[in-house]
Amino acid sequence: IFFEQTADDYREDQKAQIEKEATKIFLSTAEHVKGRKGLRITENYGLEIIQSDGTVEDLRSSGIEHIIAVSLIGALQATSPVKGPVVMDSPFGRLDMTHGDRVMNLLPELAPQVLLLATDRELPEGTASSILDPSQIIGERKLKKLTANQTVLEPVGGGSR
Repeated sequence: IFFEQTADDYREDQKAQIEKEATKIFLSTAEHVKGRKGLRITENYGLEIIQSDGTVEDLRSSGIEHIIAVSLIGALQATSPVKGPVVMDSPFGRLDMTHGDRVMNLLPELAPQVLLLATDRELPEGTASSILDPSQIIGERKLKKLTANQTVLEPVGGGSR
């Protein structure tokens, strides 16, 4: 019973820390909507938005779902004793320009290394260095199709970064 209670206590402590970190990221990224208190982990380990009055926000856009997912990724990274890279595919597809820029500015804080797989519609070529400090960018590459069976990575803008 002692070990079961200890495990339960540890799990609840971890959940509380993850909720706190996810809420901090979420509120800073989606700050334009007033009346939100934060995020709460559900019994199924999903995240729900809690309003200032304690009610759960029912209607959520795909953009807000995306910001919640980024908030969870950041919270897991922040509370984990082991830091790893974050890989994001289509990181801005469901976000407007304002929220896309906020997520982009958040990326250096999420993890020591972030790999974005983005289309030119989401992140036009060369845009990353206009939003982020260029010293934070190790490299930008684009796919170039050579044949039906061969694609290569080449530097963006002709540079060697």
